[in-house]
Amino acid sequence: MYAYCYSSGDIHVAADLPADAIMLMSGPEAILRKRIGSNRRVPGIPAEDHVGERQAIDQFKRFLMAPRWKVRGA
Repeated sequence: MYAYCYSSGDIHVAADLPADAIMLMSGPEAILRKRIGSNRRVPGIPAEDHVGERQAIDQFKRFLMAPRWKVRGA
């Protein structure tokens, strides 16, 4: 499964990656849905220009790939 978005910032999860889409993450569907959560859009889009949109997408990709630790006693 793939999590991908377009330049509009809408996040989609599907078995196939379209040619014009930007891949955010790949893996089992349960992990993708857990990592993405209720976000259906990439934060920071719309940006003022194409470079800003690309930076927002790259930053969200780094956020998705970052390791998660469970907080005990919180």
